[in-house]
Formats: sequence, C-alpha cells, structure tokens
Amino acid sequence: MCMAGFFRQKQLHGSTCLSRRGALIGLGAFGLSIFHARNVLAQSSDLLQELTGAAANLVGAALTLPDEATLGNALYGRVIAMSGGTYHNTAIQQSIQRVAAPLIAASTRPEFQWEIVVLDDNAVNAWSLPGGKLAVNKGLLRYVANEDELAAVISHEIGHVDRSHALEEMKTERFTSSLSNSARGALASHTSGGAAIASTAVADALQEPMMKMATSGYSRSAEREADAYIFNVFAKSGNDPRKAPDFFRTLTQLAPHDTKGTTSLFSTYPDTMERIALLEEAAKSQPTHAPRNPSVAFNQIKSTFPTRMYYRRLG
Repeated sequence: MCMAGFFRQKQLHGSTCLSRRGALIGLGAFGLSIFHARNVLAQSSDLLQELTGAAANLVGAALTLPDEATLGNALYGRVIAMSGGTYHNTAIQQSIQRVAAPLIAASTRPEFQWEIVVLDDNAVNAWSLPGGKLAVNKGLLRYVANEDELAAVISHEIGHVDRSHALEEMKTERFTSSLSNSARGALASHTSGGAAIASTAVADALQEPMMKMATSGYSRSAEREADAYIFNVFAKSGNDPRKAPDFFRTLTQLAPHDTKGTTSLFSTYPDTMERIALLEEAAKSQPTHAPRNPSVAFNQIKSTFPTRMYYRRLG
C-alpha cells in the first residue's frame, strides 16, 4: 500500500470514528433533552395543579356565606341578559311569582331577597344563583303538565340556593380551573380587601363561569340533595309529593336518558332515570295531601303556554 493510500485510509477511519463519537454525543444530548423535557412537563403539571389548587383556596378564602346575597345581586341581571333576557309579559311574570311564593316561604334562608323571573328562552331549563335568585325558561313552561310539576322544578332550584351549592362549587378545582387570569386577579383583590365582591371587576370576571355553572348543573351529590329538598318544600307548601318525579319523566321523552345533557335539568350526572327512581322511592314515605285545583296563577301560565302533548327528541 502506498503511503498516500495509507494516510487517506487513516483519515477516513479517523473521520468515521469522529462521526461515531459525534453521533454518540448527539444521542446523549438528545436523551438528556428528552429527560429534561419530561422533567419540565412534570414540573409544569405539578405547577398547574398547584396553581389550580391555589385558585380553589383563593375562591374559598374570598367567598363566604354573607357574600352569597351580594354576589347574586351583582350577577342576576347579567346572567338574565345572557340567557335571552326577561320574557316581556307582565301577567306571566306576576303569575310565576305567585306560584313560587309559597315555595319560597318554605326556604330556610329568609335573609335573602328572593326573586324569580321567566326568561325569553326556549330551552327546557331553570336555574338559580346565590342569594335567592331564580329563573325559569319559557321553554320549560310548555312542558309542565300541572302545578306540582312546576313546583318541583322551582323547589329543586330553591334547594340549590338553601344548601349553598353555588358557593361550594366555586371552591372546587373544576370551577377554578375554568377561571381566567383576570378572574383570579379580581378575586385575589377581593381577598386582600382591595375590591368588593360586588365590584364591576369581580362581576365581569365571574359572570360567564357562573352562568355556565348555573345552567349546566352541579355535582352528583348536589343534584341529589336538591332533588331531595323538593320534599322539604312540599311538606310545607301542600304540593303532592307523588308528582315530584313526573316532570323528570317528561325529560326522558324530550331526550333519551343516555344522551349527554346540555342543561342542568337534562344533566346525566346523575342520570335522569336514577333521579326518577330515587324520587319515587322517597315519595313513598312522604305525607300525602288532598288533591287541589290549580291556582289562578298557574292557569294564567297555561293559557299562554299550553302543555305540549308531543315531545321532540334532542341530540
């Protein structure tokens, strides 16, 4: 072998060795990068959990029972406006107030300034906000067949208010994780004494998440508790407890029970059929009342919203 060939081969071997070393170094660096990335992701996940938990603690510290009425007053008009607005019929608004009056009288929260309104919304739903603020969609009024069914819906919403379900939900990570940075900042300001809970900043920050929470339903335990609360109200108002499950049966015809719900009443968490079974079982132990004629107020509602004898499946 000539020397030129020898040196050329050495150079080739040298470059090959160098390339292999470079490759090994590169792979090592790549491995370290993956390891570092995993650490960063893990740390980010931990940080996110810490921030979400901190936000939950923040809301828990920021909001107390006395804040419920203030928060409800601040948000009621806003959520009404976001839900189609008030149904412009004075007779209907007065009628729903008369139907609700004996039910509200059974509440355990007399310190609240209770209000109820019919909304210009065709969705079959009803909702409540802290502090005794209730709403029923006109779409729901078309499907209640009798006054006890409407009373059951309103009593369910009263149960959410009486048991402070909104306040409890606002302390969960599910709620706080949906808050924007501005919402958390507004609540932080309230916690530190820099802003009232009724301030525009707090109301702006909370109106959308509060609307979503109110109209989409609460946890399984909260919904069950609100269902059971119907009987607390009926025991004082004189409504027939055996009819408490009837409107939920109507809901199963409006939407199959295995269809994912989009409103608090269509909630599948808990499942509607499960709720009916629990209500039926609970009704057996309740005192019965003599049948009574529908009130003038309910007849007024039905004259405007006759009960539909057919059902449209949703989904």
